[in-house]
Amino acid sequence: PRLLRAAELGLVAERVALSAVSRWNGRPLGSTQLRTRTGASVVAILRGQNPIPSPAAAFRLAGGDTLVVVGTREGADAAAALLTKE
Repeated sequence: PRLLRAAELGLVAERVALSAVSRWNGRPLGSTQLRTRTGASVVAILRGQNPIPSPAAAFRLAGGDTLVVVGTREGADAAAALLTKE
């Protein structure tokens, strides 16, 4: 299979850092309603050196996590705004 590049599909992939004082710290990923609100998806979470691919809705977020978000430019920007709002 050929590896797809997000740009070929009109998509972007962004890393969004979650701060220790984020309102989402300690809450389940599903509580963000990210896909519903922005159309973007969290495809992985980096916790320290540990990648967590395809995190479930019940996965609890923690300050210092980096979320890998995929979506349109607008969706990724909206997701970053939602996740970094304190």
